[in-house]
Amino acid sequence: MDPQGFEVVPRVVLALQTIYDPNATQEDRQQAQNLCDAVKDMAGSPLWGNHLAHKDNAQPDVVRHFGLALLENAIRYRWNDGSYTDSERDQLRAFVMDLMTGGTLDMQTEKQYLKEGVARLCVEVGKRSWPLPWTDMDKTMRELHQHDPTHQELVLLFYRIFGEDLFVFDTVPADQKRNGLVESMMAIMLNPEALQAQNEDRGLAIDLTTATAAQTEFEAALRVLRVDPANEGWFLRWTRDVERHHDEWQRATETGDATDGNVAERLAVLTLNTLEVYLAWIMWKTIAASRVTRLLLGLLNSKSEPVRNAGTDCLLVLFSRPMSKEPELQISCICQPIFEENYIEALMLAWATVHGVPSLTGDRHPEQTKELHDEGYVFAKRLAQVAVELGERYIAQTDSPLPPSAAKERFFALLVIILDHPSMSISTMAASFWLSFSRIDGNGLASAIPSVLKVVADKCCKTAPPHIKDMTTGYADMDLEDRSEQLQFSEQSQLLRLLLQSLATSKQGQDMFYWIAGRIKRTLATPPNASFSDASGMQTSDSPYLAMLEGNLTMLACIIAGLPREGSGDSGTEGPSQALTSARLELVETVLTFEYADPILVEKQLRTVVMFAELMSASPQLVLRGVQKMFSFVAFTMPDEEDYMQRKIILRDETKALRMTAASSLVKLAAAMPDVLVQSYQEISSAVKSLIDRNLVFPSEGNLLAEFLLCIVFHSRTPPQEKHPYIIQLLQPALLEFDTMVQTSMTTSDAFFEASGLNYLRANSDALVQTPPREKQAMPSQPEQELRTKRAGILSTFGLVSKFLQRTVDPKNPRDPDVSRLWVDAVPELVRCVLVIVKRLQGLYDPTTWQGVLPEFSVLMTGADAVEGRAFKNELAAQVTAVARWMSMLRDGRCYHYCRISARMMGPLVANCPPEYYTAVLGPLFPPFLINVCTKLDAEWTNLAGRGFEADREADEKDETDEVRAERALRLLTRSFVDLLLAVFRAPVMFGAKKARKAATENAMTETTGDATPSFDVMVSTFVKPELVRFLFWDRTVAQPLLAAIVLMIKIRDTDSSAKIVLMLARMVPALVANPDLHAWLGRNALMAMLETLHDSYYVESHSATIGAITQLYLQLRPLSEVPYQTFAGLPDMASDRLQRYEADLTAAASGENDHKKKSNAMTKDFLKHITAVAVSQRGKKAQSFIVNITQKQILTRPVIRKNPNDGEDDAANEWFGDLFE
Repeated sequence: MDPQGFEVVPRVVLALQTIYDPNATQEDRQQAQNLCDAVKDMAGSPLWGNHLAHKDNAQPDVVRHFGLALLENAIRYRWNDGSYTDSERDQLRAFVMDLMTGGTLDMQTEKQYLKEGVARLCVEVGKRSWPLPWTDMDKTMRELHQHDPTHQELVLLFYRIFGEDLFVFDTVPADQKRNGLVESMMAIMLNPEALQAQNEDRGLAIDLTTATAAQTEFEAALRVLRVDPANEGWFLRWTRDVERHHDEWQRATETGDATDGNVAERLAVLTLNTLEVYLAWIMWKTIAASRVTRLLLGLLNSKSEPVRNAGTDCLLVLFSRPMSKEPELQISCICQPIFEENYIEALMLAWATVHGVPSLTGDRHPEQTKELHDEGYVFAKRLAQVAVELGERYIAQTDSPLPPSAAKERFFALLVIILDHPSMSISTMAASFWLSFSRIDGNGLASAIPSVLKVVADKCCKTAPPHIKDMTTGYADMDLEDRSEQLQFSEQSQLLRLLLQSLATSKQGQDMFYWIAGRIKRTLATPPNASFSDASGMQTSDSPYLAMLEGNLTMLACIIAGLPREGSGDSGTEGPSQALTSARLELVETVLTFEYADPILVEKQLRTVVMFAELMSASPQLVLRGVQKMFSFVAFTMPDEEDYMQRKIILRDETKALRMTAASSLVKLAAAMPDVLVQSYQEISSAVKSLIDRNLVFPSEGNLLAEFLLCIVFHSRTPPQEKHPYIIQLLQPALLEFDTMVQTSMTTSDAFFEASGLNYLRANSDALVQTPPREKQAMPSQPEQELRTKRAGILSTFGLVSKFLQRTVDPKNPRDPDVSRLWVDAVPELVRCVLVIVKRLQGLYDPTTWQGVLPEFSVLMTGADAVEGRAFKNELAAQVTAVARWMSMLRDGRCYHYCRISARMMGPLVANCPPEYYTAVLGPLFPPFLINVCTKLDAEWTNLAGRGFEADREADEKDETDEVRAERALRLLTRSFVDLLLAVFRAPVMFGAKKARKAATENAMTETTGDATPSFDVMVSTFVKPELVRFLFWDRTVAQPLLAAIVLMIKIRDTDSSAKIVLMLARMVPALVANPDLHAWLGRNALMAMLETLHDSYYVESHSATIGAITQLYLQLRPLSEVPYQTFAGLPDMASDRLQRYEADLTAAASGENDHKKKSNAMTKDFLKHITAVAVSQRGKKAQSFIVNITQKQILTRPVIRKNPNDGEDDAANEWFGDLFE
């Protein structure tokens, strides 16, 4: 770093001015950029960087920032690569400390990114040279900390960034020992008493409180770090500073000194931000000595919003720590101030203040009607998180040490208030606490249940006034990204249902049933509000009565699920009391007796009856009444819908929904109480036959009635020889109708086009395209009605056979395992019919079929839901879309049958084929299968990417658009194919398999046989079928499509599939490298495929697995081949000396004995960081906190804390001090 060459500095300044000059040409900018890039690698760049960045040289901010970049490049990328000698590294450190001590402007003037840049440089030096040789780093920082606010801010930034890099982001250079840095950081953070106690616990006689001479090297090292006995440690120092800065801010605010107030406030906030990083691991002895819990609780009510928010973040980190090996001390640090010293009132006051009320006192909690915005809402959410973490960690545990107290009751009151909050995310946090607390039936739950139930009932029944509902919507808009997420988490339904079910399992479960039964009876006794009825007398969607009934029935279902079941008593569980059983029967009687004229309300009534199916089985009279009730609505019509077939009118959607509910409820009743219904089977069967013969039910409803009859017989305890004739009596007509349907409607393309209505539409397209679309409730024309009936019949016939199969061929049903034999004779014809349907549907995707037709027919290729929600241009478009929807239901996904072939046929065939048939069977079969499936996958994924459609990686099952359904089916096919490969190449499961595979891998290179096959030990320890693997990879005809399939699966746009294949390949490498014919594929194709995924942010979730696989492949293959070296050398901006250093370091790390895998992976990660992508959402973004930076979706779906009494927090000091300075 010779000071010569300073003439380059003006050129750099001029180049930077050109880059940022809006009037400069692109060519000039590129030349300027090339100069700046070249300067970074010049020997004098650190010296020039110091000169450009220093405030005394009065350069513009962009120039100063580039100066910092020159220093960072030298420190991060050339510190240990041989570019600098020890003295030059000392000079680099001097440049950085020159900027730290006097190179920045006043804290009020200097740009934040420049201050953080200087602190970052100091951190990078510290990570590489502390504690040795930079032994006085901490002493220097403490001296700077005492100078003035400007230097105090820089020191705080330094320790905050250092702590984040060390404990949060783990960005320690691969060639540095992280443990040494962690141990050193611990030594300067703890107070002397805690450090002394820690040493005594380890049996070390070390006295750091006096200035006596050190007795051991270990003690001498500690003294170097601590410098002097009066060093209280940074944690205590910062805790005291926060209080001092906050007091200074208060005094400045009172006197109107804005400048001093701003400085004090910023320092208080920054100190809290720094404390937040270290609060997650600092010893509890130091936390106790600092009294930081009391300080942070007091700051909840600070008048300074930034201080208040920063303090809340610190509390959240502190309360989130798991139980340590010093539980008494931890509980004392957290619970004593809150529950014994009444700091709970600080939490209560903070919640009241942010919501604009003076206090939270009295029996009724205040209405939370003040709508929060921006920082106020963020603070409320953080405060709710703090309260919930406190409750879940210290109260909702089976071994909670907290006795009943007034403070604890106040805490419960606060959690009820939070549960009642209009915000879904805030309310859900409290619901998770009450769920955890109810599961342990905690002390104090009984007194809190009434208040909790009132809030839950209000939310379930949606009784909030309109302005509160508007607030809920507003908060959801702030919390969640789109409407689909809002619907997913609407009303926190899942947590509330779980909460009610859990509460019902407590000792108060019986009282809860009486409570909900009373609510339902009162609701039934109250007539619906006529002002919320439409012209047909049905309740509208905004009816309060409908919301009340739905909410009460939802709560009833949850409570019933939590109560003891009828007849239970096993495993020490008591069944329901006689009084509870009587109350249940009374409620069923009330529900059955009540009469509604509104089909919407009747549907709710029928669903309620089904809830009590198990209870009703003990009362045959109730069962028959329930069945009669269901039957009375299977063919229900409203008064103005009677004789709808003759009058040619369409039933309302509400009527159809009620009829389907009645029919499906019959199926549920039959499955729950078959032995009661089987006694009346003949009468029931006759009634069903009458409904069907008189055409009073639709085909789909008839299917449910047939399934109802099947369930009665199949699930009953009737002896098999007696029930089988009845089952056959139901199956034979269905199978005959199915066969007839296929013969008449599916055997030829013309028959299918005729049955589906496509021939009619093509013949009448000219007329239909001129006809406006028919109104929804208008009766279709006679031809269209006939075609709709025919399509419904085809779908119904197929569906009935599928339902019968699903019900009777069930390996999990032990009732009648022999019933599946009834299908034996029908299987060949069934398979033929299904294949005919698949062939006919797949034939629709031949483009030549649709040449010369009108554009309206294109929906048959793109999917019906491609036009979902759009107004139809004409009647032709409406009818073609109806056909497309029908085919979609019949098809059930374009790729579905491929998945079945992969999973059900080809996988077992390949994995279990005897070795003597490999050549004769697998040779001609497996390669064409691989080629066909991979061609299909490649085309489908390319088509998906071309359409620009990419849903969530785990598509929402509730989304029924054709686009989502097609992608879901494609992912299903992809994962099914990957599962096939995993099954073929699966690893053996045996005791010590990991150790055996590791030993075999280490010897893989030296135990290779002369015929280019891996050693027996390697193959046996890697694969269940070593002979199969040898055939597949050593036979070139089979290996070529197999290798292409593996590469395709690595790069497929499905992270789950890609990650599984990458892990499989990493496991297989030791065996595959023994074949020289595979070296080129491994080192070029496979390696490049993994590098491509590493470069793509889509695969960011699996990058760690990819890094491991790349490392494994390179270590195993590089000694045998030049190909991986050539692949790496061809990467962008890859210097040969850098690649050679990587190879040398990787080889040295792999030869080590301890944890070489982790170190090798870290080297590869650092080596490939210039091509590694990051998630789009994280580009240019750095997390503010490692605990509190949680998305709203994570808050809403946060898991309930489970505590294993054998699990404890490994105390940071116990772990990190174990080998201090070894």
